[in-house]
Amino acid sequence: MAYSVRSTKSPVLVLAYRRSDLLAELLTCLPQDRRIYIHIDGATNNTMFDVQETVRVAYEYKLRYPSGLINLLHQDRNFGNLGSFKTAMEWVFSEEEELILLEDDIRFTNSFFPYMDWSLSKFKESSRIFHVNGLSFLDVIPGRHRLFESYSCKPWGFGTWKRSWKLYKQSPPIPINPESVLSAPIFDNVELTESFRRKWVDRFSRLNDGTDTYDLSWNYTAWINSLYALSPRRTYTTNIGFDSRSLHTKHKPKALRNLKK
Repeated sequence: MAYSVRSTKSPVLVLAYRRSDLLAELLTCLPQDRRIYIHIDGATNNTMFDVQETVRVAYEYKLRYPSGLINLLHQDRNFGNLGSFKTAMEWVFSEEEELILLEDDIRFTNSFFPYMDWSLSKFKESSRIFHVNGLSFLDVIPGRHRLFESYSCKPWGFGTWKRSWKLYKQSPPIPINPESVLSAPIFDNVELTESFRRKWVDRFSRLNDGTDTYDLSWNYTAWINSLYALSPRRTYTTNIGFDSRSLHTKHKPKALRNLKK
């Protein structure tokens, strides 16, 4: 699907921490015609050197392109995955109305940015869309539709708006009652499978127990507000960060292993 070229380019938020090699590789792929915000979480006692290397890579990138489009924020303490997400989003949305979020281990196709720019413009005032997915496994669905409303707000390369961020900040605090979420009005006209229920009860339970991740509470906000993610039929992003430095994604999911190059 071809997306019309948009004169206004959506800004990009990059979340980084201790993987300077992955950040350096990502930055070389980013377009240079839009505002880029790089947020680096603070170090712990065990990650001081790695974080310093990440900061060095980000500063060198900023100096290499002295256009004023590169913004860098390095925290002086460690916020963790969820806290870093919150502080970074608040930072960018104090200046912007929309953003494209990439973590340092996300890679994308050539169509990713045109798709994001088009979607963020097209659905800016939508009363149904909360989030725009870059990652998708929907090519198994028969038919000719190119875009779908999805229940899943996938974190691996996505776009969203300040209006969604405001809803997130207004969401009831943890703990979350998993069963009440799965009984939300957004699910009234669908029959949830038992595997879907088990998966999300387990995920919300882990979130309540302190799992340090932002994507679960982000999905939660969409569901309790009866909002969807926009998903393309074919994926525009993937994840390469499956190693010991990753917080959660130690092993590559089977669905990603089967993706066409």
